[in-house]
Amino acid sequence: MRILIVADIHANLFALHAVLQTAPPYDALLCLGDIVGYGAQPNECCDELRERGALCLLGNHDAAVLGDEIGQRFNAIGQASTQWTQSVLAPDNYDFLRSLPLQLSRPEWGFEAVHGSLIQPLEEYIQGMHSARPTWAKMGFDLCFFGHTHRAMSLAELDVAGRRYETDIREWKDGGHFPIRGDGWKTLVNPGSVGQPRDGNPLARFALFDTDAREVEIIAVPYDIDSARRSIVEAGLPLKLSDRLALGK
Repeated sequence: MRILIVADIHANLFALHAVLQTAPPYDALLCLGDIVGYGAQPNECCDELRERGALCLLGNHDAAVLGDEIGQRFNAIGQASTQWTQSVLAPDNYDFLRSLPLQLSRPEWGFEAVHGSLIQPLEEYIQGMHSARPTWAKMGFDLCFFGHTHRAMSLAELDVAGRRYETDIREWKDGGHFPIRGDGWKTLVNPGSVGQPRDGNPLARFALFDTDAREVEIIAVPYDIDSARRSIVEAGLPLKLSDRLALGK
């Protein structure tokens, strides 16, 4: 099977459409959370995922829109975006977000998934070896997909008694293809952000995982950034949310 994996769409329908239209054929669609927040098309993005039967996880911005106290820890821009989203989100999409789990485990696919980390599913950022270690230790499979940082990365650890400890940490800013190693290795993969990249590359990012070959491909695709930026301005959202799309930061 081939699983299309997306994360951090952030109500950017222009980027989501580019990903879905560009992606090679796939058998299932998985979203790692933060469907809404920041962008100006929260209903349209929820509707698109629902219509495609996507498996989705709850992200911290999704939880904030539902009224979770996590939103009180956002900066002023994040809080403004949350309040705007709450004012426009349709009742059926509120229900959709409420139905989303914090984590996913699929033995038949050989991986688990979460928005932040397996320790703190909504809030922890996995950005390097130190922050990855607790989740590596908790993994029940040799592969876990995560989002939240808006940076495409793979972080692998070999920690087996009697063998030399190793790590392999890479960024996939421009995309790339790599195998998931077994034989004691545990690998965390972030597909990058669809709608709010923050690694300096403004292109939308997603991943394709082949469950039989145990290989991941991270793909970067262009989208209509100008229209996405204009929609944010027209919605009356903070201008910084528009500006950052052009910079990928």
